[in-house]
Amino acid sequence: MTKLKLILLTTIIFLLMGMYAQAEWFRVPVIRQTNGNLPLNDILSHSVNIDKMRESDLVGYTHEQTHQLNSELRNKRPGHNNVIYVLGGIAMHIKEPRITLSRVGQLAQYKGSAYKLYIAEASQWWNNEPLYLFDEWSAYINGTYQAAKTKKFSRAKYSLNNATELLYYISVLGKNLPSNYNRADFDELWKYALRKTHITYEQGRQYGWASNVQHTWLKRVLKDKPDRTIINK
Repeated sequence: MTKLKLILLTTIIFLLMGMYAQAEWFRVPVIRQTNGNLPLNDILSHSVNIDKMRESDLVGYTHEQTHQLNSELRNKRPGHNNVIYVLGGIAMHIKEPRITLSRVGQLAQYKGSAYKLYIAEASQWWNNEPLYLFDEWSAYINGTYQAAKTKKFSRAKYSLNNATELLYYISVLGKNLPSNYNRADFDELWKYALRKTHITYEQGRQYGWASNVQHTWLKRVLKDKPDRTIINK
């Protein structure tokens, strides 16, 4: 076999592995050193591209830079996949299921203030990538922590309101995954998101950024689900 043929064969195998691989946690390398231990510092230290024009609003900056980093990591991996960065230099790579974002919206019994932007309108661009909901969830949960750590509690409350509503739509997606999709991989990320959201909500109850809106969405997520036990693990 010639060297060229070997390179082509290796490339094809790599691409096929990317197409059929389901999920994995992986470490994200540090790109630059930043001063501070806030979520934004964490995200910037792992991002290739940063937008300093957003420095006047550090909570919004955290949200948007999370999207930027998720995009950078996603674009480095072949196949129809998504990547969600969860802070601490850790991200999950997970294959997109064959169900549309608009279908998730149709199946949702409840629709809140985030529905119009993140499902109805987002379906124009992300309809075949329903795991986009995790992308938005991660941006809002990171923004919540940034706001809380800088004592912008009204912003923390707003961000967590959206994160809990998005978690509900993710739960709808989880209940309606195609039968040929490896739901064990989805469940790993789902359970992580549920635990982290619940912990953040409990912290908000203690320090002042929890709300009835968050409580209502969490009740809808956990209603009639055995998953209610995992939040205490």
